[in-house]
Amino acid sequence: MKKQFFKTLAALTLLFSIGLSSSSKVLAISFPDVAADHWARYYIIKMEQKKIINGYEDGTFKPEDLVTTGEFIKMVAMSYYPDYQYVAPSPDEPDGSHWAKPYVLLLHNKMLDANDYDDARMDRVITRGETTSILCYLYSLSNLNDPEKSKFDRSEEYIKQLTDEAEITDPDMRVHINTCIKNGIINGFLDGTFRKDEGLTRAQAAKIIYYSRYSL
Repeated sequence: MKKQFFKTLAALTLLFSIGLSSSSKVLAISFPDVAADHWARYYIIKMEQKKIINGYEDGTFKPEDLVTTGEFIKMVAMSYYPDYQYVAPSPDEPDGSHWAKPYVLLLHNKMLDANDYDDARMDRVITRGETTSILCYLYSLSNLNDPEKSKFDRSEEYIKQLTDEAEITDPDMRVHINTCIKNGIINGFLDGTFRKDEGLTRAQAAKIIYYSRYSL
């Protein structure tokens, strides 16, 4: 009986060590331009593992590169519909000429209105302020079983703490930013500003989409 116990213990120890080794290898995945102490390293690795973001052909991630609206929508769509199989739009179809159009249509009437996203907008860098509407809906739909998390916060408690909140005049954006800050999805900078018109970087995109979809 004792002999069998030690055999079982040895087998379990071996399985544990194999699992730990495998896990360590997975967590070791990185890009040469994402340092071990980079603030977004964890989110970048997790999003890469989920096949929502990719590196470039040269193996880099380019965390400080800015994200276009089309790229951001694709990342959000792939996080919400992980099994979606991309079908390239036909150039003969006016509503399917842009490469990101299928992803926009996936999110239509859930997180955005496809009619608001023409080809020109999809190719522009998305701003921090613009992301908050989509992020709020993504977070809400990911937390439908939690009434408190799924609703938008209109209190302005959090947006009022920003030093540049007077520059955020759009009522809907104020609600979205307030909700995102409350839920820890996207925050202001150390100087207290939000910088709604500043472009979003790839590193920032990895963090805020991860928080909106997976940090429940």
